[in-house]
Amino acid sequence: MWKEDVALIQGYEEKLQENEAQHEALEEALKDYGYNVTTLPIIIGQSGSQYHTTSFALAKIGIEHGPASKVMSKLHEHSVLTFHKVLTSGRVLEREKTDKTRRNRPDAP
Repeated sequence: MWKEDVALIQGYEEKLQENEAQHEALEEALKDYGYNVTTLPIIIGQSGSQYHTTSFALAKIGIEHGPASKVMSKLHEHSVLTFHKVLTSGRVLEREKTDKTRRNRPDAP
């Protein structure tokens, strides 16, 4: 196995543990109310990248390949569009901050 692959797997495992811890309280609360809860963590990179384990996880809960591919495609599309919105919003805020700084400068003598 390549060093990059090992680092990727370790990074995935860390994200998976963070995800499980994040939703543990909600899962327990739902179980307390009598709901049958199955947790399926789906980790998506900031640019929409997806791990192959996501499609395996979808298959594990009974989603066939065709519908699973459609779900994966929709998740990718959503994450890319959301990333674009976050990026453009950040740039707008930076531009506004720069414009305010320029307006608040004293005029040159």
